[in-house]
Amino acid sequence: MGQAKIKGDKQKALEAAAKQQEPLVTPTTEEMAASADVRNLETTPTSITEELLQNLVRKHSDIFMSRFPKIQLRVFRTWSGRPPMDDVSEELRPFLPDAPTVSGLFFNIGKDYRIGINKNYTTPAQLMAFFHEYGHAWYRREANEQIDNTDALIRTETAALLSSLRLADAEGLPEVAYLAVDAARTAAPMGTVYQKAMDKVQTDPLWIKYSQRPSA
Repeated sequence: MGQAKIKGDKQKALEAAAKQQEPLVTPTTEEMAASADVRNLETTPTSITEELLQNLVRKHSDIFMSRFPKIQLRVFRTWSGRPPMDDVSEELRPFLPDAPTVSGLFFNIGKDYRIGINKNYTTPAQLMAFFHEYGHAWYRREANEQIDNTDALIRTETAALLSSLRLADAEGLPEVAYLAVDAARTAAPMGTVYQKAMDKVQTDPLWIKYSQRPSA
């Protein structure tokens, strides 16, 4: 059992969270923010544009490969949300969810690390998917363990959830962090892995920070 097996439920959770979003009040942005509540933050939210998305993907990919110079990390924005696998033999491919599309997916073959992002999603949701899958990639390299049992799945899912919060916070993008919390809460009832991962992060300062949206 690998981490790609649990992507089907995650896809439903992310879609449910994304459907609740309202447009940002920014005439230069067509994308959706995590919630209209971010309009009430003390500072003006950063507009999550296509350019910002590309810059952050490039920035954090470079950070990853600088930290792990023997690893090649590539990020693909595809209509299915999956990275291309045509050059990967059938026996080496991860077990994929039944859904024809996913929000994002990470897998690796040795030192070849790939992240897929669904480009049908709004820009904030694509960025959250990248931050999340990036957490899977980072955990996979640092832990150096097979993700083939429930405990390992919980550990990598916990790392991915924390990654989506930490990177969003570090980049000054609260709307992405709120969206990550919403998606985690939606996914938790769908399976033990999600529930236990969320339970593990509830004492983290960033979870506490983004667990409640500002009052209107």
